Order: sequence, then C-alpha cells, then structure tokens
Amino acid sequence: MACCRENAHDDWDQSEFQGEGYFPRCPECGRYHRDVTPAFQGLVNESCAAVVPTSRRLHREFRVDDPQASWRYDSDTGLFALSVPGRGRCLSQFQIVGTWIENSGSFKWSWAWQEEAQDGTRKAADYARRVGAYYWMRALTAPTLYVGETEAWHLAMVTAYLSELPAVTAVPTDGGKAFLILDRPVWVN
Repeated sequence: MACCRENAHDDWDQSEFQGEGYFPRCPECGRYHRDVTPAFQGLVNESCAAVVPTSRRLHREFRVDDPQASWRYDSDTGLFALSVPGRGRCLSQFQIVGTWIENSGSFKWSWAWQEEAQDGTRKAADYARRVGAYYWMRALTAPTLYVGETEAWHLAMVTAYLSELPAVTAVPTDGGKAFLILDRPVWVN
C-alpha cells in the first residue's frame, strides 16, 4: 500500500514540524505525514462549533481559568475538583484525552498510556480511536502525533463531541498540558 500517495498526505520528516497541523506516524511506512483528510478536517470544524461555546460557558461559570483557583483530578475515581476562593468548590466527572508537550509538540493519547490511564477515565479517547479507525482518520489512531497547541485543543474537542460530552479544559503538567473533558460540573458549596 502506498500510504503517502493513496491518502494524499505530505511526505514529511519530524524535523519539519513547524508547530501547527496534525502529523501522525504512518503505520505503513513509519514516517510522519500531515493528516489532510477532508473528513477529519470536517469533524474538527463540526466539533469546534459544538464544543467551544459550552467550554467557554463552563470556563466562565466555574472560573476554571481563574489564576487563584486550585484544582486536582483523581484518575482512580474519575473526579475533577476545582476550588475558587470566594466562590467554593466545583466537582465534575472527567475523561482524560491526552497530554501535549510544548517543547516538542508531541501529543499522546490517553489510550496509549496503557495502565497509567484508568479505563474509566479514557472511555471517550478509546471511542475516538474506534471512530478514527473506522473512518481512516490517523490523527485519532496514532498513539503519538505532532501537533500545535491549537490542534491539541481540537483533538480534545473532537473527543468530547464524539462522546457527546459538553466541555474541555487543559491543566498544566511538567512541560505541557493534560487535556480533560468535564462532564456536568456542579458547585458543591
């Protein structure tokens, strides 16, 4: 199978990644190619149109981006807790989409972490992978790919959209961000 020609991917070497686009590793040839699949780009556009408004509303209502807020998430229980001074505490079930490393632009799906990510907190990412396999969308099936920060947000939104979950957020990690899907957050006090 001639993967590069057949799927209209650019021939690409990892060193050419300029910080934007989706570059999954090709299972046929082992090289990284820009994913320009029209169906995938259509899914990104549809997902962003659906998930961005609810994510923005959630971020405003629960003050997720408040610099004074503190948060933690427990992958054993699947519970995300956000404490905002003067407002209280917000709790939500969550799903882990994946992690993105700023310096390299590498994004790793939660389903690729194996035992590090609990099955219960990666169901949405597992489902996105199955959809990607069915529709031949390599950006959803490559364990690791190179993306810019905007594209990492897009992958989170696609994952939320496919699982009919309302909102995405990102929390800082060493050198990057973990992308999470929040499901029905509520104030508890």
